[in-house]
Amino acid sequence: MSLEGESEGPSKPSIEWQMHAEIYRQIADAHAVIHTHSDYCVALACCNQTIPAFHYMMAAFGGDDVRCAPYATFGTSELAKSAISCLQSRNACLLANHGTICHAPDLETAVSLTHRLETLAHQYVLALQIGKPIILASDEIQNVRNRVRNYYG
Repeated sequence: MSLEGESEGPSKPSIEWQMHAEIYRQIADAHAVIHTHSDYCVALACCNQTIPAFHYMMAAFGGDDVRCAPYATFGTSELAKSAISCLQSRNACLLANHGTICHAPDLETAVSLTHRLETLAHQYVLALQIGKPIILASDEIQNVRNRVRNYYG
């Protein structure tokens, strides 16, 4: 599909093509975009809940939380704009009352991030059932990001 939504193959573009195209247009290192309706991410999104840094692996998403974009009707340019606003300095966000979207430089990384986000969402929901999770400070999340960057070169 082109970034204008025209099919370049036998299949019709997803109804969410505008959201995908906007990410490709506005985020230079986004070369793979995955949109899902995974259970725990949807549960949190339906509560308009940001996932805070309750676990050090939240650093994988570019900051100290995964934001929840305000609701907009599926398949609209408003949803695309809402997602882009929450993806500033992040590679994933929840979409209120809808699902999630992740981007990465390549498909393998995007799939890994998407899976990791659902796992962390599940763990966050479990932690909330026990009590109030302890949230890591922003400087600790930055420390984790630096350690990972140095670890992988």
